[in-house]
Amino acid sequence: MPSWKCLTAAKRRQKLVEFMGGCCVRCGSTGDLHFDCIVPRGATHHYLPWPQRIVFYEREQAAGNLQLLCPRCHNRKTCAENRRLPVRC
Repeated sequence: MPSWKCLTAAKRRQKLVEFMGGCCVRCGSTGDLHFDCIVPRGATHHYLPWPQRIVFYEREQAAGNLQLLCPRCHNRKTCAENRRLPVRC
């Protein structure tokens, strides 16, 4: 059974997704949305436990540096940022 902190983080994530419009800002998809920092902040937050990671995302959203992207759009943006364009992009 998930911990109370993880359940609370999941609820906070869902509220943040809804607050941000619930769809990919590039294509409008509503499935499997990812949080994306508009100005990249590195990958350190990806290794945080989920309760701490949602706090990071809430702070980025409050600073105007967070958007929702579907996996395809997120991959394309990441590829462009890394200046590499593998076949899948």
